[in-house]
Amino acid sequence: MKIRWAPIAAICRDAMRLGTAGMVCWVEDAKGKVVAGVDDSPERASRHPIRIGEEEVATVCVVGPQAEEWGEYLASVIGREISHQHTVADMADAQARLWRHTNALMRMAACMRLSLEPARVIDSVLGILARATNLGRGTALVRLPGSDTYSAFRPDGVEPVEPLLLAPLYAISDEVRLVTMEDAADGVMHACSEILGTYEPVAVARLGSERGQLGFVLAPVAAKGGRVTSEDLKMLSAAARMITTAVENGYTLAGERDATRLQVENELLAEQARTMEEMLHTVAHDLRSPMTALYGFLHLSLEELKDMRRRLEEEGFAAIGPYADDVAEPLRDSIRSVEKLNRMVQRLLEFSRAARATYSFEKVDLDRVVRGVVRSLGYQIKKNDIRVEIGKLPIVTADREQLEAVFGNLVDNAIKYMGDGPTRTIAIGCLEGPEPVFYVRDTGIGMTPEEVSKAFLPFQRFRRDAAPGDGIGLSHVRKIIERHGGRIWCESERGVGTTFYFTLGTTVGRRVVLPHRAVEQQSQANGGTSEQELGQSAR
Repeated sequence: MKIRWAPIAAICRDAMRLGTAGMVCWVEDAKGKVVAGVDDSPERASRHPIRIGEEEVATVCVVGPQAEEWGEYLASVIGREISHQHTVADMADAQARLWRHTNALMRMAACMRLSLEPARVIDSVLGILARATNLGRGTALVRLPGSDTYSAFRPDGVEPVEPLLLAPLYAISDEVRLVTMEDAADGVMHACSEILGTYEPVAVARLGSERGQLGFVLAPVAAKGGRVTSEDLKMLSAAARMITTAVENGYTLAGERDATRLQVENELLAEQARTMEEMLHTVAHDLRSPMTALYGFLHLSLEELKDMRRRLEEEGFAAIGPYADDVAEPLRDSIRSVEKLNRMVQRLLEFSRAARATYSFEKVDLDRVVRGVVRSLGYQIKKNDIRVEIGKLPIVTADREQLEAVFGNLVDNAIKYMGDGPTRTIAIGCLEGPEPVFYVRDTGIGMTPEEVSKAFLPFQRFRRDAAPGDGIGLSHVRKIIERHGGRIWCESERGVGTTFYFTLGTTVGRRVVLPHRAVEQQSQANGGTSEQELGQSAR
């Protein structure tokens, strides 16, 4: 414990000033160093140790008349001061641990989404646990849906585990248990060491549910030092319950098909999404008025500054005029910042309108839409020496303007993040199947797996030096795709490139996707039926 000696030195000074004449006192720390008072004849001093628990933290030394009585009194007073400091330090440490653990639990809960694979939830939860406690990066032993064996989820990957190796762990009846060398007799410590590769103490938590035993979490005591507290074990228990929930969600979703899974997610998230969209629209809209006022005040300030400089020059104080430039430049910076904020608010409004607007569905030739988007971005494409390849695209029933926004955002991103590689290509096309999958592929700088997982979140930008932007474009695209009843995802590799895939749903309400081939066949069968008639027959 770190002791503040200044208050103790003040106690010693007061005692020598107000106490018996000729009395001298001082305080030594645990190493015998004088830290307060006046050192005088230590060999004749009356010594009184001060202990906190079993630890001797200081010694009060007194020389002079009534040394014994003064020593006991000062030891009592100084002991209370040190105990008070110890209590305050313990409270501060406890508050810091509580904040750290609460923050960790909130971050664990944030990654608990039905749409996430159990493996990603396990990796996130164990990483957060290691940062928030005195436990090291753990390993989860889990039996996943569709598998009769256990897999070990380690930081460097996933690998199968021999079932016999886990047999001793089934003897653990506690929800959480700290395994040490004393557990070597029942084979638990040996099993943990074989899995983790260390004979250090290990905290083990069971993953149990109504489905039975789903696995275990093994977290070694961190090499960074520090003992494992009961709070650490409680955090491990909470992490195990979250992992259990994630695995159970995996079992639940594995038994559901696409329609049922989407229905479950919509029931869970629709109300929250509507609330967030309403709040987003309200906040973005309400920001416009104060931002406009601020913009006007800044411009007015600049005008007043120019006017003041003109009056100074007319009154013979021209030398002061240049100092006005020192004031004007921060004002111009502020105006630029407000303009940037205004653009962000405008994008937020567009993002919220994508979820609230009424879409006008019609038959749309995607080939024309894509070629129009490419023409509009022709200057940037030519400037960056990019080759664009457009494959065969179908006719769909959708909102034309929103699809233009989708392809415009995706192609614009591909241009911005093309990088300096030798191959500079953007490919746009469609993978035919029961549900057509559209794609926009580039050979740009790519993303890491962590960046891919956050790509569609608002305000997420990973290479701010590569291109300007506000990080809302992909969120806007996702919202449009979801409004069309589809889904969007991406695959990327750093230094290789990125591919965005999306669907529009084979049917959404009375909307029908018609690939080119179906249009041609039906047209021939009808003897050259018009587009309008074809759309009516499809409906």
